[in-house]
Amino acid sequence: MGRPVRITRRAALGAIAVLAAAPFVWAGAPAPSCRRLVVLADAHYAPPEPGPDGRPAAPDQKLAAVRDVNSWPDAELVTVVGDIVHRYGSPQEYETARQFVGAIRKPLALVAGNHEYMYEDAPGPDGRLRRASPELRRRKLARYREAFGQKALYYAKDMGKYLLVFCAPDATAGRLLTEMSPGQLSWLEKTLAADRARPTILFYHAPLVGTLDHYNANADTPDFVAQPVDRIRNILAGNPQVLLWVSGHTHTPPTNPSFNAPRNWYLDRVLDVHTPDMNRPTVWSNNLYLCDDRIVVRTWDHSTGSWLTRDDRTVFLRGL
Repeated sequence: MGRPVRITRRAALGAIAVLAAAPFVWAGAPAPSCRRLVVLADAHYAPPEPGPDGRPAAPDQKLAAVRDVNSWPDAELVTVVGDIVHRYGSPQEYETARQFVGAIRKPLALVAGNHEYMYEDAPGPDGRLRRASPELRRRKLARYREAFGQKALYYAKDMGKYLLVFCAPDATAGRLLTEMSPGQLSWLEKTLAADRARPTILFYHAPLVGTLDHYNANADTPDFVAQPVDRIRNILAGNPQVLLWVSGHTHTPPTNPSFNAPRNWYLDRVLDVHTPDMNRPTVWSNNLYLCDDRIVVRTWDHSTGSWLTRDDRTVFLRGL
């Protein structure tokens, strides 16, 4: 009888990661053709504080998650839905955040968040964030585009059968953190009206109103939902091809009941996919499998190297 083989935890997790990188397979049915997108959110990127010896005091779990994503051969696109910079959107923060974005070795689609442009470069005397002037907000949006090589703040991408639409808060004179400008709203209406026959996924920093429980003082309040609420509702109501709204901003983790709940459905047909932040010991990514007849949403735990199968969701194309 041969010697028993001891499988270490590292080897086991490595094997799981290999399985995760494989193309999506349907249990008990032929596998349809699917294309994989990875969604990250709210990196608020700042390197770990150095310890007494000058070295980082803790591993950089955000870059570790990026290394996982880089290892997945079927991941065709990575999108980060806002708040890439740590806090103020200062030149120093953008330079630091470039390290995070530059570590992603996949095609990228970025979305700005409120921390990219909404605040002054330093806190007030009380240590709190201070809203920037409209002129400074405009300069910061330009800083965001220059730092990350973004040709536009909002844009669309073809992905085979699917249309992907990327929007961002950009109301430089707006009162709320998560407002689209009138110009962007007009662009969105025209973009969707021109392609009604194609299943569409919309990526935005903030979630749709009503798609989270009031589980803390911020959830589902005006600064923490996509604005303007009424105009966005009218646009989505007139475009039934929009099936998913993919968001961040609220830092809602899979451990929260609101992460995967009936309330996530907007207008009874648009699924808001809430993406966790990356500022916890555990980092999660959302993975969208765009298939011929459906979209499958899956959440990957980068600490354990496994899927959260309880949070798998499927959205059928309904004849699109």
